[in-house]
Amino acid sequence: MKRAILYSLLIFLFGIASCKEDNDNDFVQDPEEENTPSQTETPDEEEPSPDDEAQPSLGLKAIDIANDIKAGWNIGNTLEALDGETAWGNPQINTQYIAGIKAAGFNAVRIPCSWDQYISDRATNEIESAWLDRVDEVVGMVLAEDMYAILNIHWDGGWLENNIGTASGPELLDKQKTLWTQIANKLGHYNERLLFAGLNEPNAGNEWGSSSENKKAMAVLLEYEQAFVDAVRSTDIDNNKTRTLVVQGPHTSINMTKDYMNELPADPSGDGYMMVEVHYYDPSDYTIMEEDGAWSTYVTFFWGKPYHQGGNRDCTWGEESSMLSQLQKMQTKFINKGIPVIIGEFGAYPEDHVSKNVTFSDAEMEIVRESRRYWYECFTKYSRQTGVIPFVWDTGELINRANGEVNTGKQYIIDALTR
Repeated sequence: MKRAILYSLLIFLFGIASCKEDNDNDFVQDPEEENTPSQTETPDEEEPSPDDEAQPSLGLKAIDIANDIKAGWNIGNTLEALDGETAWGNPQINTQYIAGIKAAGFNAVRIPCSWDQYISDRATNEIESAWLDRVDEVVGMVLAEDMYAILNIHWDGGWLENNIGTASGPELLDKQKTLWTQIANKLGHYNERLLFAGLNEPNAGNEWGSSSENKKAMAVLLEYEQAFVDAVRSTDIDNNKTRTLVVQGPHTSINMTKDYMNELPADPSGDGYMMVEVHYYDPSDYTIMEEDGAWSTYVTFFWGKPYHQGGNRDCTWGEESSMLSQLQKMQTKFINKGIPVIIGEFGAYPEDHVSKNVTFSDAEMEIVRESRRYWYECFTKYSRQTGVIPFVWDTGELINRANGEVNTGKQYIIDALTR
């Protein structure tokens, strides 16, 4: 989320739109003869438990899964929390909460997850068995509700995401492959309803940097994503041979992904088992900016022309036409070519920021809420129109983490996301 916030901020400050509109048709997939696994060696690997009975394959490709997902959810600030699952204020994930997500109208759950802090042996990058068991348990809760699950390596302290650079490092490549080999072995008993996502928001390149440097950074990012693909496919588990894998564009920026992600990692399993991920937090002064003067002159609270109040709290960019245009870039670049795209995170939180910046009347607060509802409604509508798969970012605001019930006063957001 941090990378998406940064780039949304920069877009606001400079008013820069993508200037490379001629790249839409540059996307290519690696030819089959290039599907050669990377040469990094994996030390000790987590072996699948003999007690884990493998689920039978459903024969699903990425496009089948994309067509079946109606609305996606993020369990934010939990398994990815540094210092433990409950360190950022949320309780442990339980079955009531997972059932509540399903009851609210969602049928796919993204599970941001930390791994680096649970490495028990730095020499071999071996993950603690207790943590693998806990992640397995949470994935099982989601799949037991007949939903899809996407499990990733999240920011994870930035060990990889903040070190992409313009040249890959053998130690990082080895660590990426080693971690994913263990994860894939541990969770390989689940069928295609579990998807793996190699990274979160890779800090590759700079939207306002030179094209040549960004191309180099994209090539390095592709190496790390190739290590992820090779690790999963190299496990001796049938479900992992055709599991859909999700790869992230640079910074999960729509503009940078459109301009520079012109090929995907080579997949030994052939075409049709991969998705692309980007994130969306536009306009940042409305969605996530907390205080006046932090990134721009004012925090804004009134998004969408029907809700403008004629003052400095109205949004001035990133509104309806821009939102649709951004999603259409992913439709043209990938979806129209048979490659599904997930919006792995999106959200807007203006209500949280009112008290820090301004005093509104009850009537004005009602307009703030209506404007927020409209933002989510538009995003849901445009996602369906363009074919992207949206996963809303939530850290406990919308659904109660203890009992799975929609929190008081938040049903209007749930309705906007699931109608």
